[in-house]
Amino acid sequence: MASSSGTVKDIAVDSIYGLTVTVECVNDVEIVYASLKSSPLQVGEVVDKGDAIGVAGESVYGSELACPMLHYRIY
Repeated sequence: MASSSGTVKDIAVDSIYGLTVTVECVNDVEIVYASLKSSPLQVGEVVDKGDAIGVAGESVYGSELACPMLHYRIY
């Protein structure tokens, strides 16, 4: 779930964190949701606080771990 409202700035596959979704919020704050299995979002889409960002998956780096996870970063 989105922790803040904003606009999807980027969706990419990272070599360590797998599928990542970056949401740009107010005051140029960016929130990165990483290690996702999938996401229904598209670049440019507006999300509201509480909207689904994606399905938790596994990071490429931590793929030996048996449970779904989410990496969450704020810039």
